[in-house]
Amino acid sequence: MPLLRLRLRAFEHPLSMVNSVDKKPGSPASYASFEEEEPRGGVLRTFVQFFAIPMLIVSIAVGLWMGVHWIAGSGPTDADDFVELLRSDTINRRWQAAYELANRLRDGVPEEFRQPRLLEALGSALTRARAEKEKPPRLAISVLRIIGRIADEKSIPVVRDALDDEDPWIRSYAVLGIGALGDRESRPKLVALASDTDPGTRRAALFTLARFDGGGLRPGGLARTDGAEAWLSRAVRQIAVDHLGDTDVDVRMTAALVLSETGQAEEAKPVLLKMLDRGYLESFEFNDSIGALDPNHVRSNTIIAGIKAVARLRYNDPPVLGALEKLTNDDTEIDGVVREHARKALQHLRDQNSLRKTGTRKMGLNKNTKTDRADRAGRKRTG
Repeated sequence: MPLLRLRLRAFEHPLSMVNSVDKKPGSPASYASFEEEEPRGGVLRTFVQFFAIPMLIVSIAVGLWMGVHWIAGSGPTDADDFVELLRSDTINRRWQAAYELANRLRDGVPEEFRQPRLLEALGSALTRARAEKEKPPRLAISVLRIIGRIADEKSIPVVRDALDDEDPWIRSYAVLGIGALGDRESRPKLVALASDTDPGTRRAALFTLARFDGGGLRPGGLARTDGAEAWLSRAVRQIAVDHLGDTDVDVRMTAALVLSETGQAEEAKPVLLKMLDRGYLESFEFNDSIGALDPNHVRSNTIIAGIKAVARLRYNDPPVLGALEKLTNDDTEIDGVVREHARKALQHLRDQNSLRKTGTRKMGLNKNTKTDRADRAGRKRTG
């Protein structure tokens, strides 16, 4: 899902561009000019300024860190510890439990964290967090993400209930949670939420419906790497096509990527071309209230998702090739990842074009050869 992440919406999804607004032109930046001064104070001053003071600051910071950990102890260690913290009356302790548990489950879910007591505590923590109406609802979002990571069907009822939450952040994360839990019985509700007033919820609903059909996106951009085409039901495909004209840029880009998975997405080309235009992406204000995301990094991920889509769809017309050619010289990209993706996609499309031309010529030669043979056979019979 696309896409500049203005609000962190998906489970580990690197791309999102939720609730973007046109950036208002600002005044040009002003830069003060400084004259270079000769260093004063000699070697001792230099040592104190650049070595002693920084070392003292680092030592104090390390000491404070060790002191805090000594006072607080090692934190929760097993599922029972997390259950106790999640049931705490203090929201900060519940937040600590959610944060620690999310880190613990980052590389997999040990069997001990699937026990009913923990699932029940997570459900209670979610219900309580929703009632407390935290703004933004960080704790509720974190618990929904953990529930999605554990993916136990016992959590379905509490997540279904969150689909009707008044907070759009919670609704959208609940939709993604339904997808992670594989709750296909909620499909009618997701179809309704695909028309929600909140663009992030519309995007999450399309994302999840496509996932249920087998054409959903995955973390990192496009879902499939085996060359196979994804399948979308007629209803979901129509939702995606309709969302190409959505008022929100994130929803439009999500729809274009979902359609690109099917291998037939000519109608998505205008949106995909916009994804290859860094200038266009920079015309949206980046306002991430949840995570500390680098706008340029997220824009680059958006461009890469677009590059993968046009390469997969084998668009080799002048506008696409021109956009890719421009990206191969993208000097705003420090690490060159976008340039490399663009270069490979451009080469791939050119190779495909060459193969297509070679195949056409071979077909023509075969046709001519067959005609010549028929003519010679006819002349022999006549003679």
